[in-house]
Amino acid sequence: MDYEDIEKEADNLTEAYSEIPVPVYDITRKLGVKVWIADFGEIAGEYSGFCDFDRGEIYLNREDNTRRRIFTTAHELGHLRLHEEHFKSKGERFAFLPRHPNVTDDSPQEKEANLFARCLLLPRPALEPRLREKNEQDILAAAFNVTTDLLEERRKEIASQE
Repeated sequence: MDYEDIEKEADNLTEAYSEIPVPVYDITRKLGVKVWIADFGEIAGEYSGFCDFDRGEIYLNREDNTRRRIFTTAHELGHLRLHEEHFKSKGERFAFLPRHPNVTDDSPQEKEANLFARCLLLPRPALEPRLREKNEQDILAAAFNVTTDLLEERRKEIASQE
């Protein structure tokens, strides 16, 4: 998928919402996706979440903070919306991505899920006017309930599309 298709997929889910932050848990619930907060035990330091394609469920790491869980929900929803065919072709070999700071994953599926999450949590129609107002990064990030790093990535994406 390309940038435009992924952004459109996220926009279709957020167009009914005019207020920020985007209610990612309401969106998942309306799609019939259940979100569970779970004890990841020994792997809690390595993984933020995963999705179960067969059951349409997302599992979040209990030890993560609220903003991390929100991003993980959006990311895993991206997998559910964009990668069902990939999962079905890979079956049990569908990989988990550890969240070690020095690990980068160049898989197209992880990049797409991250892009989907940024587009879902920071939709262009809601973000662009606020960017023009020159709001402080930390205040704007708090309004959208995302990190300043995520906000900056999205700002750069939007600028590069103009």
